[in-house]
Amino acid sequence: LNLFGRHLCSVPEGIFTMYELTDGIAVNVDFNRASKDDEEVWWNMKPLTNLDLSSNVLTNIPEKISMFQDLTVLNLQDNNLTTLPPELGNLTKLTKLSINHNKINNLPKEFYKLTELKNLSISDNCLDNVSKDIADLVMLEKLDISNNAIPKLPSGIGFLVRLIDLNVANNKLTDVPPDIVNLRNLLKLDISHNSIKHLPDTGELRKLQL
Repeated sequence: LNLFGRHLCSVPEGIFTMYELTDGIAVNVDFNRASKDDEEVWWNMKPLTNLDLSSNVLTNIPEKISMFQDLTVLNLQDNNLTTLPPELGNLTKLTKLSINHNKINNLPKEFYKLTELKNLSISDNCLDNVSKDIADLVMLEKLDISNNAIPKLPSGIGFLVRLIDLNVANNKLTDVPPDIVNLRNLLKLDISHNSIKHLPDTGELRKLQL
């Protein structure tokens, strides 16, 4: 169900009785505005494996997001989020998470419990650090943290040995940690628009954009 771009002020009540979601696999609901009363009804919709709340005006994600234990894909991009609830860390089946184009300046420590993530996009936010705990996201294949204010990458990034695509462009980096040479599967590294003066040995990289 896609209600994107319809200038809705609230989520129509009818969508909550339109389908029985017991056997539901994916529900895609994009809406522009939701009233506070509608939020309580919305979070009772489950189970879901794919939830798209992109391109709205959301300023927060309710704690009840943790109810959706079967989510594998969550799209929160293009909103007005400044924080993420710690309860997001309970969505341990997530493989793809998009939170780009928000105003997030920090990630809760519970975020790093999402150890099944393969695709993570946090670009175009206000992040000024990346925790060493990112090393726990060992399944990551694509990581986009471009267009933030990150001055340094943690050395633990070298543990993300499944990474194929790493984008750290448009930050405040002055160097790249030496253990990046451990990323033997890396095909693309974008470090453009930083202040990096020296690179360690890039090993088997096949495509490098500076």
